Amino acid sequence: MKHQRTAVAALIAAAALTVAGCSSPAEEAPAPSPSPAATASADATDESVDRTDDVKAAAGDTADLVTTATETEPGRLEIETTITDPRSDGSAEAQDAIAICEAAAGLDDVTYVNVLEADGTSFVLFGHPAVAEGECVEY
Repeated sequence: MKHQRTAVAALIAAAALTVAGCSSPAEEAPAPSPSPAATASADATDESVDRTDDVKAAAGDTADLVTTATETEPGRLEIETTITDPRSDGSAEAQDAIAICEAAAGLDDVTYVNVLEADGTSFVLFGHPAVAEGECVEY
């Protein structure tokens, strides 16, 4: 019985060596590619451009309400502000957000603007299919 166990162990070891010897380092499986989501987010980050100075310069009296303005892709601006929407149409805060939007929309090659309130919620949009063409609208 002892002899059989030794023979079986030797066969298993030989088989393992044979299988291991069949693949060379060049034939090993390639490293996995990054997931499409990871690639897309890396690409978006690579294309992002800080446009804060441009937007603040254009925004005039409302410039101090702008915290950051990022061109997320060519022609598309996302503007973070310190504004809190009181949830009443036509409020003073909405007028400030619209003024920021209009200033940003007037910059060269800008086709879309998303003005965000302090909590990151979209407040005013320009160039979005849900709003009137050519206008900054509370959303």
